[in-house]
Amino acid sequence: MSTVSTTDAVKHLPVTSVDEPMFFVVSPRKLVIMSILTANFYMLYWFARNWVMYKRKHGGHAWPVIRTVLLPFFLYGLFKRVDQQIKLSGRTYAWSPLLMACAFWIYCVVQYVMFYVEAIDPMPVRALFTSLVSIAFCVRWIVLAQHAINFCVGDPEGKTNETLSWGNWVWIAVGLMFWAAHLVALSQLGAPMTLGSAGF
Repeated sequence: MSTVSTTDAVKHLPVTSVDEPMFFVVSPRKLVIMSILTANFYMLYWFARNWVMYKRKHGGHAWPVIRTVLLPFFLYGLFKRVDQQIKLSGRTYAWSPLLMACAFWIYCVVQYVMFYVEAIDPMPVRALFTSLVSIAFCVRWIVLAQHAINFCVGDPEGKTNETLSWGNWVWIAVGLMFWAAHLVALSQLGAPMTLGSAGF
């Protein structure tokens, strides 16, 4: 049975400094606002930012852009690294990286099926309901993941990133335009797509 040396353990301890955290810190409240108002597009930024910050601390060939494009395939890898950092710090957190990733994989499959159902037999009311359920699931899911990340870096409430920046307002403006366009599509074109298909 292999053991981790003290030097290696210290090297991989999570950084609690507000200047250089190992993963992306954000308050749950802000994350909910950004997720809903951007129709979950904020998730792409959230995922990429986590990999950028992890790569900055560890180096290597993380390729944040590629991992974001292929988000479902690298989700478990991110959660596993978060869990490893928590354990190396001598703490425990009640969550399952694998179950979190599996829940998202199942969600992706369901969204894929619903996309084709709407393409074959468009129904505005069903599409709107599907979109709202999709948003609700993703918001709940991403907040659970963020709680673990915030715990990992030593900022459980995400106090270091709880206010909306001008960049966040740009995201919100784009998201609201997408919402408006989607509602128009639902009322005029028979809802050929669902929100979840665009925001994973």
